[in-house]
Amino acid sequence: MIVSIFEPMAQNECEAKMMLQSAIETTYYDHIFSIEKIKEFIHNNINRIFFSDEELIIFLKKINEKYEYDYSGYSLKHIKRRVNLFYTRLNSLNFNEFEQKVLEDVNIFKDLFLNISVNITTFYRNPELFKYLRHEILPKLDSFLSIRIWCAGCSSGEEPYSLAIFLKELGLYEKTTIYATDINSEILNSAKNGLYSKEAYNRFLKNYYKAGGDESFSSYFKDYGEFVEIKDEIRKNILFFKHNLVKGEKINDFQLIFCRNVMIYFDTGLKMKVFDLFHESMDTYSFLVLGESESLRKHEKYEIEDEENKIYRKKI
Repeated sequence: MIVSIFEPMAQNECEAKMMLQSAIETTYYDHIFSIEKIKEFIHNNINRIFFSDEELIIFLKKINEKYEYDYSGYSLKHIKRRVNLFYTRLNSLNFNEFEQKVLEDVNIFKDLFLNISVNITTFYRNPELFKYLRHEILPKLDSFLSIRIWCAGCSSGEEPYSLAIFLKELGLYEKTTIYATDINSEILNSAKNGLYSKEAYNRFLKNYYKAGGDESFSSYFKDYGEFVEIKDEIRKNILFFKHNLVKGEKINDFQLIFCRNVMIYFDTGLKMKVFDLFHESMDTYSFLVLGESESLRKHEKYEIEDEENKIYRKKI
């Protein structure tokens, strides 16, 4: 915390000065700066990178050796920005000290890992996509005796739960298994719990109806006042578990694969590796859904199902 001290310019600013003095007496701060010094501090540190690409690459290799998290194929620009933000919070004297803290304290590493992982999602994110899925894609899966869906990078669970609700409404959920995977163990635990704030639920509700939902959305949740919990009838066929796309391990054959807004953080080589993994993991007649900023237009192993919604078919 930065506390600034300046002389009051008017009588009614005395109270503000007393508040600042009280803040200083708590000792919960890192620096005490004047207005001029605050300007200088911000100018010197905003967007400043505290380490080189070479230092970062070596650091990521050490993380892989210690914690078995491989970031080698991630966009270095993305990783650098995230690590730099976390570095400033730790108030390290230099990058070596920062590196030592992360490698010696697993709790600090977990905090860093949550900074690197981007977990922004919601129920029925991009409602038009889910409307297309509900009317054009999910009904086609009824021809299979059993349906397997993979949500890769499932984050806090909103996406697999969204699919489960629509599959239930279409009468397909009883023969469906949804594999919901993520590299982040912490966020997976949150997904398994299926707990969401009432404020978030109100946003989910709007998206549900925009996506073509026509039943009672509230019937899928237990209402506890300040928060809601997804019901067991929706979570029962969803398998949440840790999986690292970087390692390229096949887990089953699927008729539908979701991987939305995950590969925007991967470099070209890793993207091609993951697309090959998905191709290997797809049934003969199957679909791949990407995020709005991702595309497979020029990939020889896939055909376009719906370019606007970034839905692709496996080439036979």
